[in-house]
Amino acid sequence: MTNKKKLTFVFTDSGLGGLSIMADFVKEIEQKATNLLCEEMEIIFFNALPESGQGYNRMEKMQDKIDTFNNALAWIGGHYKPDALAIACNTLSAIYPLTPFAKTDSSTFEIISSGRSQIEARRKENPAQPIFVLATPTTLASNAYKMDDLFVFEVSGENLASLIEFDHTSPEIKEVTRRIFRHIENYLGERPQKEVSLFLGCTHYGYIEQTLRQVAKDFKFSIATILNPNTAFTNELLHFLNPLLAEGTQKKIKVNLRIESQAKIEPSEIKSISQLVKGQSEEITALLKKYTRLPHIF
Repeated sequence: MTNKKKLTFVFTDSGLGGLSIMADFVKEIEQKATNLLCEEMEIIFFNALPESGQGYNRMEKMQDKIDTFNNALAWIGGHYKPDALAIACNTLSAIYPLTPFAKTDSSTFEIISSGRSQIEARRKENPAQPIFVLATPTTLASNAYKMDDLFVFEVSGENLASLIEFDHTSPEIKEVTRRIFRHIENYLGERPQKEVSLFLGCTHYGYIEQTLRQVAKDFKFSIATILNPNTAFTNELLHFLNPLLAEGTQKKIKVNLRIESQAKIEPSEIKSISQLVKGQSEEITALLKKYTRLPHIF
């Protein structure tokens, strides 16, 4: 990547879970801002949901998911012309390799590669400990986290992502979580190993990590660790910027943030996610409340 006056980074998701990754990235960028060899950075979050209440996991045909996301990617590429595009969503990362856009693009990062590496590293560290991959139906159907390992299991998160987005305090979240842990309990059966790792294969799930730990206490196993690929993915994106870092530079660059969406973001979603992201970034929380809607663009 050659030196440029302005860099454009775009984060995309099939909802708002990826805002947590963008918040971490922005925090790191602001700390490195005096060492970057550019004058300005545009960091944009684009919600690739086609319309409110019509998520990718509700589309029955895979081809519809591919076509919809490919249209969104083409619009992102043509409109923003990003230096890097980060798919901060496991569902969309699973669809991405199937899109025509993927065959012509070389500046896109997807989170599943980071996630698989994290699972593999954990398995080497703890070869006798099972890992349960919790992910959306679309991600699981793609086999993105299918591994040739008898100690790696997949469990559907059902509609957990939507529930978190609309109201992270909803009692239904605990109900779905209990069903998930009953599945894990059944998988374990009579296995002597009752300590497991839980891998979060959806960017929304990190928002309820505390709930997951609390509910797990009611079952006949314990969670040794919760693996969240968000941090690893953020580090991968920061590594992309290494060629533009220079020690001793004292000129602070300008960082502009935007949140844009084709779909209307419902007030309940804004309220729920704002409360969750507030601890990471007050600025992103404020931006979400006054996001820009771009209807009928893909």
